[in-house]
Order: sequence, then C-alpha cells, then structure tokens
Amino acid sequence: MPKPIRVNLQRVFLAGMVMWLIALVVCLVLMALTIPTGRAFWVILAGLGVGVALLVWERLDRRNYSQLGK
Repeated sequence: MPKPIRVNLQRVFLAGMVMWLIALVVCLVLMALTIPTGRAFWVILAGLGVGVALLVWERLDRRNYSQLGK
C-alpha cells in the first residue's frame, strides 16, 4: 500500500477560504446592485466558518498528520 502524500493542509484550507472570500465580494457587489442572491450570502459565510474551523483543527492536530508519511 502506498504511503499517503504529505501536503500542507494550511495552504489547502487558506486557498479554499480565498475562493470563499472572492465569492463573498461578488455576492456583496450583486447585493449592492439590488440583484437577489438568495441564500448565497449565508452559504458563503458558512463556507468561511468551516474554513476557520479547519484552520483551527489543522493547528491543533498538525503533529498527528505530519507524521503520516514518515
């Protein structure tokens, strides 16, 4: 069985959060133009919240997953 690939999870989670932030800017612009966005605003906020939670988890659990590939 091959060893798991070691990745920097912090970079992965930050990249995802950057995409959510871009979506938030687009959503806010649409809202400013009075274009209905439906539930998109709340979905984006939830995505950012999950990203923050994952960054906290990554920080607390870094030692466990960083030893997987050794």
